[in-house]
Amino acid sequence: MNEFEKTGALLLLSVSLAFQGLSQEWFHSNDHFDFYRQDDRDYGEYVSAFSGAYDCYTDLLDLGKNHKIKIIIFSNQRNFIERVFGFYESKVTSVGMALEREETILITSYHDGNTGRDLDEYRRVARHELVHVLLPHPKAWLSEGLALFCAGQVRELEALPASPEEMGEYLNCNIFNREAYGYYSWFTRFLIQKAGFRQYVKFYKSDCNWGMVGYSGQDAFCRDAFDALIEASSEDGPLEETIRFPDSTQEIILKDSTDSRR
Repeated sequence: MNEFEKTGALLLLSVSLAFQGLSQEWFHSNDHFDFYRQDDRDYGEYVSAFSGAYDCYTDLLDLGKNHKIKIIIFSNQRNFIERVFGFYESKVTSVGMALEREETILITSYHDGNTGRDLDEYRRVARHELVHVLLPHPKAWLSEGLALFCAGQVRELEALPASPEEMGEYLNCNIFNREAYGYYSWFTRFLIQKAGFRQYVKFYKSDCNWGMVGYSGQDAFCRDAFDALIEASSEDGPLEETIRFPDSTQEIILKDSTDSRR
C-alpha cells in the first residue's frame, strides 16, 4: 500500500465493524484457513497459494501451526477498495490487505483483469499478506521488508540517499510510499546477505538487537548499508540490477512455498 492508501485505511477502517454485513460466501476450509468469496468463480489457486506458503513460512520462521486465518476474496478491485476505504479512490492500487489482529486477509480476485496483474503477482500478494498475519511487526521496514522478501517481490530504490542519516529516517518512521518500500527491500536483502536468513529472523523477533546481526547499533548499520549502496550504484547497469544480491535462501523459500498443493 502507498502512503495515501495506508493512511486512509488506518483512519477509515474500524476493522471489527467494517465487515459486518459484508456479502460473502464460505466455500472452503482446511486446518489453517477459512475461505470466503463474493462470487461463485473458482479460487483453487488461492487455496494452493495460501496453504503452500503457510507450511513453508511456519517452518522457516519457527512458528506454531495453530492459526485459523480467514481469507475474504473480493470479486474485483473496486469492491475491495470501497470496502476497505469506505469509498472508491482511483489513486489506490492495492489489491490486498492483512488485518493482523483479526487473522484476516482481504484480497482481490485474480479473475479481475483490470488491475494490470497476472496470476503470479496475485500469488505473490497472497504470500506477502500472509507474512503480515503470521509474524507482524510494529516497524514498517521490518514488517514490509520480510513480507517482500518471502513473497519474492523486489521494490527498487528510486534514488540514492544523500547520507546514512537519510537512510536512517526510513528505519525510524513508518512510511508507506513507493520510495520507502525501495529502502525496506534494500535493507532486508542487505541484512540477509550479511547475517544469513536464520539470524535475520532472530533479529526480527528480538526488537532490533543489532548485535545479533553484527552491528554495534543502528547508526553503524546505516553507514555500512550506505557505503554498500553507493559502491553498488557505481557499477555499470541500472541501479535496480546492481543492488540485487543473489540469494539462494529466497529461491528456496519461493520453491518451498509454491510446491505444496493442498
